[in-house]
Amino acid sequence: MDEITQRFLDYYSYLKNDVVVKNATQFAKSIGISNSLMTEILKKRSNIGLSPIQKIVQLYGANAEWLLTGKGEMIKNTQAAENTNSAGAAGSKVYGNGVSEVSVIAGLMKSLEKKDEQLDRKDEQIDRLLGIIEKLR
Repeated sequence: MDEITQRFLDYYSYLKNDVVVKNATQFAKSIGISNSLMTEILKKRSNIGLSPIQKIVQLYGANAEWLLTGKGEMIKNTQAAENTNSAGAAGSKVYGNGVSEVSVIAGLMKSLEKKDEQLDRKDEQIDRLLGIIEKLR
């Protein structure tokens, strides 16, 4: 396991302890890696790639320099970590790069809505196919 992967694991632990992410499955999905890869990384049998590192910086406010080199602070803007976001949501944490809990949750909600729409379309396709099968009998 390389040093970047160790810092990745440190940041994952930070997010989990701060209840920003619930579990490895949710975290893996949010940064675009498979559960099995996340498991391998957690077991220190695999290294993290650049794309998930970019996602962590974008979504969770990690300091890219720290992730890649170990220099600087883990979070870009530690002072903002307990501030409220610009929308004024009281008590909402703001992570580095101005990424707030509210914006992370909003992004997750948007993803869920898209998945729901996809499921609805699939259900419609299944109903049409069942209708065709019924007519063929």
